[in-house]
Amino acid sequence: MKALLFKPPFEIRLEIEGEEFHQGDSVPCKLSIKNRSSEAIAAPVPFLALSHGQTKKKKAKEDDAFVDLQRESGSASGQLAADATSVLSHSFSLDKNCLLTEKAQSLYIRFGVEGNEEAQGDMQLNILPHQDFDGIIGIFETSFQFLLKSVKSKKDWTVATYKAPEGPGYGAVKELQLKLQFAGDSVDLVYVFKIERLDATATSLNVKKKKEEHPQTLARSDYMSPAGYVDPERLEPLIREILSRVTSKI
Repeated sequence: MKALLFKPPFEIRLEIEGEEFHQGDSVPCKLSIKNRSSEAIAAPVPFLALSHGQTKKKKAKEDDAFVDLQRESGSASGQLAADATSVLSHSFSLDKNCLLTEKAQSLYIRFGVEGNEEAQGDMQLNILPHQDFDGIIGIFETSFQFLLKSVKSKKDWTVATYKAPEGPGYGAVKELQLKLQFAGDSVDLVYVFKIERLDATATSLNVKKKKEEHPQTLARSDYMSPAGYVDPERLEPLIREILSRVTSKI
């Protein structure tokens, strides 16, 4: 990905290696600030920042639209000659539980000249779920026929929302929210089932709605093969054990 910003006398260029990233990835960045004037100028101080941005505040240009999570500044002294370029390179490390790209909020790379707001820009990052999360989320679709509706961030959790299967045993289960979070080398899961059951009395017939939560912690060996992929044969029995807690009651 590339961004180009002109603010005389500066030509500011950002290059990011990659178009999309997964939670836990590195984001290599290179910032180049060129003096486009015909004379030497005071050397600018370049900066790069990994920031949490809120869409509405960004559009409204509010001062608190961004919160920097990581920041790297260059050093500068003396002058920058005409047509000379100051370069700052840095690779940011994404947290394994970092925010996914969403409409309301996202992670950005901010860049430009320290102390000069007009010579600063930002670029939104496309952040996808961690590849381990992707594999776990997919097994609910391929092995258990849940229909994936969305994957979003909620605080430090990645939350996959599914429509329950229509097959035998799932009549009362309407939805599953699967919350995933790394805790060291393990993955914490919370299964949140939305359940609806008929409650019949002598005089009425009502639908009772409730939520059931079932936590589960997976060591890496519980779901990952020696070859480095999420292994259905290891994971399916563990998922099935949790599902049996709601399907057995139907």
